[in-house]
Amino acid sequence: TPPDSVTNFRALREGTGDMLIQLAWDKNSESDLAGYLLYRLQDDEINYVFLDSVSENSYFDTVSSYSSVYSYEIKAYDEAGNVSEGNKNAYKISSPNMFAPVAVDSVDVTAKNRGLNKFCEVVWYSPDVDIKSFNILKETATTKELLVVAGTETSYMDTAVTATEIYKYSIQGVDFGDREGLVGRIVSDVVLEKPTLVYPNSDTVIATPVVNFTWNQVANVTEYEFILNQGKDLVDTLITPVVGTTVSLSLDLSTVEGLEPGIKLNWDVLTYSKVDGEINSSAEEKATFTYIK
Repeated sequence: TPPDSVTNFRALREGTGDMLIQLAWDKNSESDLAGYLLYRLQDDEINYVFLDSVSENSYFDTVSSYSSVYSYEIKAYDEAGNVSEGNKNAYKISSPNMFAPVAVDSVDVTAKNRGLNKFCEVVWYSPDVDIKSFNILKETATTKELLVVAGTETSYMDTAVTATEIYKYSIQGVDFGDREGLVGRIVSDVVLEKPTLVYPNSDTVIATPVVNFTWNQVANVTEYEFILNQGKDLVDTLITPVVGTTVSLSLDLSTVEGLEPGIKLNWDVLTYSKVDGEINSSAEEKATFTYIK
């Protein structure tokens, strides 16, 4: 004998979130009841499609559109596989758009000037599943611009940038009901110029062990990374910017472990715009020289 038809099948409004429809019904009293079968019909579809099998007397259905209407059917079934008549009393229901997206505060930006490319990469975490697109608010000291990222992408490569300009970014979510969320926190970075290596360069031959490596100061830099290489990195150290147009590092080559006199060395300077950040820029070309003991 099949179970009785499910009674008091309905959709609940209270406590339902965005893109959710909550269904509820009275429990059947059969001792051998196994559960309930749920079916859904969307908009002008003709046939109900199986949705889920549950044992409780409520269900949250995640839907895909605020503009669609959904109808539901429920059937009870017992341990022997007998199925009741369907109840279709929950029909032509739409999901409420109750909440705007929350502010996107988990966001970061990384500026780079590498090779021929200058860009700011903005990445963020979406705190909301009900997102149709993101607005990126881009600001400089003199301009404001709105960039739109459609879909579920959570990164943006901004190539419309120039060196020395500070760029600020903040993110705003837009849901499928076109409700705009709060604008999240502002992050900023600057594309740094490439340092110019002044001395030694052009295959200089050096006979004295103490060398003052010199390069042009880069505006807005937080740290420099100096690298001396001879087939492998022999020296790799961070340098704090100083006041002036050039930066120097005095190094006694006779104390550098692994250095072989008479064999060509090269050196490079990397720049950072953030402490513990990623490399922002580097010299256009490594400088080369030879140390003769």
